[in-house]
Amino acid sequence: MPPSSKRAAIILAGGESSRFGSNKALQLLAGKPLICHVAERLSQIADETLVVIGYREPRAGYEAVLPSSVRIMNDGQEGKTPLIGIVTGLQAAKSEYALICACDVPFVNEGAVELLFRRASGVDAAIPKWNKGHIEPLEAVYRVASTLKAAQETLAPTGLPLRVMIGKLAQVVYVSVEDEIGKVNPDLRTFFNVNTREDMERAEEFCTRDYLPRN
Repeated sequence: MPPSSKRAAIILAGGESSRFGSNKALQLLAGKPLICHVAERLSQIADETLVVIGYREPRAGYEAVLPSSVRIMNDGQEGKTPLIGIVTGLQAAKSEYALICACDVPFVNEGAVELLFRRASGVDAAIPKWNKGHIEPLEAVYRVASTLKAAQETLAPTGLPLRVMIGKLAQVVYVSVEDEIGKVNPDLRTFFNVNTREDMERAEEFCTRDYLPRN
């Protein structure tokens, strides 16, 4: 069956939030849950938005705060690797390409995401890469069909690292963070993620500078 829409946004929210100490996806930032900032931004540029939560995690908390247009689903199996959420989201996506994104990047930039979708056209993935070599595979755009196959193959044996999945993709474009993404998001705050309580405090400081609207 051909894809029914062009772009998906898959938000991974199934992590343990061990460094944060509680489920950070539903923690309030500027008056609304952290995950809502991510979903609202990505819903502006994606045809479908999917949120993948933990295998046994109740959906009620997410359903109470996310719009009905956002599809919420549980991981297909238990485990700690993000590959589980990636496989679950890609299996449900109806689009040809999908942004795969963590739930803790409240300043994810629409211009940066648009750039990644453009660069992914005709290839299997467009992945941000810093000049020093570090990549951002969880804020990248992937072709759904080929990436699902690679993710399933990588997950099946022993839950190998995400970079093994990427290595199975035939055509990957690496997009320079500093030289390309920096042109549309000069402060590069699209990659700012909330791992700790201190990070949340920093995010609140950014919000007070009108970076995000408050409720």
